[in-house]
Amino acid sequence: LVEKQQVKKLVNKLKASVDHTVKKSSTAKKRYAFAKVDFDHLIKGMLNGDIKYGYTACKAHPLSLEQFTSAFEPEEVPCSLFFSPKEAAKELEVNINAIYDFIKLGYLECKKLGVKRTPRPVKMIPKASIDRFKFCYRLTKQITDNVNNMNMKLISGPKIDGSCVKVYSIKH
Repeated sequence: LVEKQQVKKLVNKLKASVDHTVKKSSTAKKRYAFAKVDFDHLIKGMLNGDIKYGYTACKAHPLSLEQFTSAFEPEEVPCSLFFSPKEAAKELEVNINAIYDFIKLGYLECKKLGVKRTPRPVKMIPKASIDRFKFCYRLTKQITDNVNNMNMKLISGPKIDGSCVKVYSIKH
């Protein structure tokens, strides 16, 4: 286990680098948990100066690490590489529910990434996935001619898999 002297040394090291602009927050620990940052990485980040943190003294528990409040600032996802579900819906000209259907059915990839507006990860769709979808599939409103004459096959829709939009595969 950890000796009291080691804990004092750690607390003193942390006190030496406190950012006084960081306010005490009861949600900071939850935000890091949502972002899947474990305690070890959090403390290392604070000691290395990668993570800002504040300090509120607790006379009853002077060696408690709960006296330190980390500032939560997840890195913003590069907008040039990803679409939010709302942006993807606009790009494909469909309802946002169709985007979630496409993700669930495997027609679109998504990654859960941290963004500044919320502590929870958000589903973000890589632009490459949207491009692949446009190359491989067509939606009903994009088809002007007879489907049978165009080497297309209906693969998804309300009567097939419960998707809210009909999706046709293109035979290249």
